[in-house]
Amino acid sequence: MRVVGRLARFVNTVIEQAKTLFVVEYSISQDATRVHSVGPMLKNNVRDIVANSITDYVPVALLATRSAAEMLAVKFRYHVEDQVLADRGGWTHVSDAIKSFFRTLDSEVGKSKK
Repeated sequence: MRVVGRLARFVNTVIEQAKTLFVVEYSISQDATRVHSVGPMLKNNVRDIVANSITDYVPVALLATRSAAEMLAVKFRYHVEDQVLADRGGWTHVSDAIKSFFRTLDSEVGKSKK
């Protein structure tokens, strides 16, 4: 039980420090993205682990504002989900699509700075 207590304290500390961040998550089984603030996401993940009810949502980006996270989620859906649905790949394919997405974003940012 000491490990669980330490884990709970650690998670609570992280949650307090991360309350201002937003996360974009993706689920291949549900073919969906969602945006959450980090604090509730971490609390939900801990609750799901304790209840042995884990989903396959994975975080793909952390952003400072909800609007930035929602804009990235739209671009993510357009770029990544279309590729994944077309190929019906597994998580390895999703990983490749995510890498491609962020390379595309880096390229767009580089062009806009010129």
